Amino acid sequence: TLFRSGTFNSREVVWNYSHKLDKYSLNTYFNHSETDGYRDENEQQQNNIISKLRYPGNNGDHFFTISFSEQIMSTPSDRSQDQLFTDRRGSDTPDDYINSEGGSILYGTDYKLSDYMTFILNSSFRLKDSYSDLQSTSSPSYSDTSLTNYQFTPRINHLTNLFGKISKSTYGLDLQYADYKSYRKETKNAIPLHAYDAWQATQSIYAQQSIYLTNTTILGTGLRLQRNRIAIGDHLDTNAPDYAGWQEEHKTLSDQETNYAVNIGLDHTVNKNTIIYGRLGNGFRYPNIDDRIGGSGGTSLELKTQTTKDFEIGSKFASDNFSSNVSTYIIEGKNELAYDTDAFENINMNSTRRYGVELNTRNKISDKLNLTNNFTFAKAKYISGDQGTYATDFKGNDVPLVPQYSLDTSLEWNIAKFMKIIPTIKYQDDMRMESDDENFQDTKIPSYVIANMSITSKFRKFFSSLSINNIFDEKYHNYAVASSSTLGAYNAYPEPGREIILSLGTEF
Repeated sequence: TLFRSGTFNSREVVWNYSHKLDKYSLNTYFNHSETDGYRDENEQQQNNIISKLRYPGNNGDHFFTISFSEQIMSTPSDRSQDQLFTDRRGSDTPDDYINSEGGSILYGTDYKLSDYMTFILNSSFRLKDSYSDLQSTSSPSYSDTSLTNYQFTPRINHLTNLFGKISKSTYGLDLQYADYKSYRKETKNAIPLHAYDAWQATQSIYAQQSIYLTNTTILGTGLRLQRNRIAIGDHLDTNAPDYAGWQEEHKTLSDQETNYAVNIGLDHTVNKNTIIYGRLGNGFRYPNIDDRIGGSGGTSLELKTQTTKDFEIGSKFASDNFSSNVSTYIIEGKNELAYDTDAFENINMNSTRRYGVELNTRNKISDKLNLTNNFTFAKAKYISGDQGTYATDFKGNDVPLVPQYSLDTSLEWNIAKFMKIIPTIKYQDDMRMESDDENFQDTKIPSYVIANMSITSKFRKFFSSLSINNIFDEKYHNYAVASSSTLGAYNAYPEPGREIILSLGTEF
């Protein structure tokens, strides 16, 4: 059991119960949290309960899980460039909110077919209802959406001898079906302006294999073949109170498409401390129902499938007191799904290139001190022209919302057997704002440095923690939307100031 209280009138209760009877085991988890939030009109409440039953079979175990979740959230919207400094915690949207509730039933099993082969099955049924009223957005502002999702994913793990080499293989199916209904209207009790009725089905077959070419070299390969089918219908009611005469009914969409993803990688052990590796692959993202309803412009629900090609190479090093992982990558994107904030619709960005370096290190300074660093260098560029509806040439421009440098550093100090102190520092470089694809603005989201600290202790069955986030009360934001026509004009979402959280718990 855990009790947590902190700044902004935040409170949380966590209860976790485990019980074992003969060969059966039951685990139940409950969580309730609420907070007033850093901003005005920023109250949130969250409830979750999950219960999992595990029982044995003749050749494997069975798992049955049932869950329920509820979220109630007020949304304070953004702050203008002036309000960010004069009233950063204020809100102009006192009546906006987003609520959701949902539940799921999951069944899983693993069945040992032989000493070298295991069959694993996961299946689920999920329901989610979402209600929101966002008067700060364009009409219709009220949304009532229900989503039903079915998933069935059997697979086989197989250890075998392939051409005299040890091979670990996974073969499986991933079958999903989603049913979607959404009513967009002026208010909760109004006639819907738009009523969307849609479904999406996905059928995938995949295989992943690792072959030990030698005692020091492993070859990994993977293939996924996926078929997507989608249908979306829209009914526009001209009797709705927010019908203004210019709205149009979307054209019915019925589409099917087959895509594939392939990857190949190699891991080579140089010596007992060093491994080098490389990976080459491609990927895709088929636009879902919400992507299409929220975009494409006019009455069309068409969007292209986002595709990527990527390459990564790196090395891992590990010794008694030091470990590291350094890698460099490049990702070529085509038809990247993005949001055009001027046209208020989702679009496909023609061509992008992302590349960078990632470095993770852990240094054992002494038996009581461990230093961890995570450093990232990243660049994202448009490499072709026509991208959005309001500009024709982005070639060579920076992609918004990608900081060039970031660093997370933490020091773990075990001051006693039952207590540790962990100070952390996070740095993030400046970056272009959302909607500044033209790189028109001379103002960026500023860089910032945030210092945090936590003190944790455990004595017998009791444990506690004291966390201080943003110790120096830094005024910062990491998301902003820029005007594409007025220099220096933007809206931002302020991040919380100093926050103190005390947690107390016990094990029964």
